[in-house]
Amino acid sequence: MRKIVSVLILSLVLFSCSKVKKGEFLISGTAKGIENGKSVVLQTQDDSGMMMMPVDTVKVKDGKFEFKGKIKEPKMYSIVFPELRNGFSLIVENDEVKVEVYKDSIQSSKISGTYYNDEFYKFNVDMRKLGKTVEKKMQDFQTKNLAAYQQASTQQDTVTMNKIMKEANKIQSAYTDTMLDYAKENPKSFISLLIVENMFRMPNGDPKKIKEMYDSLDDDLKQLKGGKKIKDQLAAIEKAKKNPAPQPTPAPAAAPAQ
Repeated sequence: MRKIVSVLILSLVLFSCSKVKKGEFLISGTAKGIENGKSVVLQTQDDSGMMMMPVDTVKVKDGKFEFKGKIKEPKMYSIVFPELRNGFSLIVENDEVKVEVYKDSIQSSKISGTYYNDEFYKFNVDMRKLGKTVEKKMQDFQTKNLAAYQQASTQQDTVTMNKIMKEANKIQSAYTDTMLDYAKENPKSFISLLIVENMFRMPNGDPKKIKEMYDSLDDDLKQLKGGKKIKDQLAAIEKAKKNPAPQPTPAPAAAPAQ
């Protein structure tokens, strides 16, 4: 009986110590080396998705800052330091997200505390490494093929030009390939939802492939605003296939002049 009571007391203590209330978010930030009084802005895209909209502004105090608020579902936000002209992204959700700001490399600041943000941070680290690798390969490729491409251009040798461009595109496709592989392997990650949503804007986006990727996502992600948007877009594409728009009737040929 004492063990049961002890467990109940411990559970109540842990619950009461939680900094986050139901339906609210908390961003706890440390900003070592950033002076007191520096502004920190939390912002996100407006409903149109075209502009960034400030949500809250706080000041750094003793190397720390904090944002609190309410949010209906997870969403991508940015933390910006206007006076330092720099910032980084994170996923705001109904939980505590911890942020460790690196003054000399703000875009590489660490975010943690939730599964979504742990995955987002790891994803960004991996993509930055990939970026350096791709950049090096492209520099080497350009050094090796620039003269050949210029000569082919002068001679209007489109076969050689297209071959070189195809090889260059193959190097750069590492970004897209890596993102798609991530979404396949991490169906519960919020980043996977964003990747699938972005597939509509990728060159040669294949609706069949997008549907396969969407179907593999976790059900919780499908219930979010982005998940519903993907579903609606796929439905619209399928509807357009079944009911193609009528082609305009060609104008009658003009009568020959007499």
